[in-house]
Amino acid sequence: MDSKETRARIRSLREIGMTIPEAITMQVGKKSKYGTRPHPTDAWGYTRQLLEKRGETGKIDGVINLFFQLGIEDEIAASKWLILNLNK
Repeated sequence: MDSKETRARIRSLREIGMTIPEAITMQVGKKSKYGTRPHPTDAWGYTRQLLEKRGETGKIDGVINLFFQLGIEDEIAASKWLILNLNK
């Protein structure tokens, strides 16, 4: 994926309502002990918790679907992708 396409995907995340993608990386990193302990019952559990806390429950499916389109199936992989691509 080139930089232009990557920026478009990040822009799409922001349009869906993930106004602060960095918050997801911080939440998942902290809660999962930096990727070593995934959520016990849901591959997107910590992401759901954060968006629910922020009152953005209606945006959860859109965020997850966008990552699925990238071939990313869980929030730890999504966080890693964001860390690598946020500044492109």
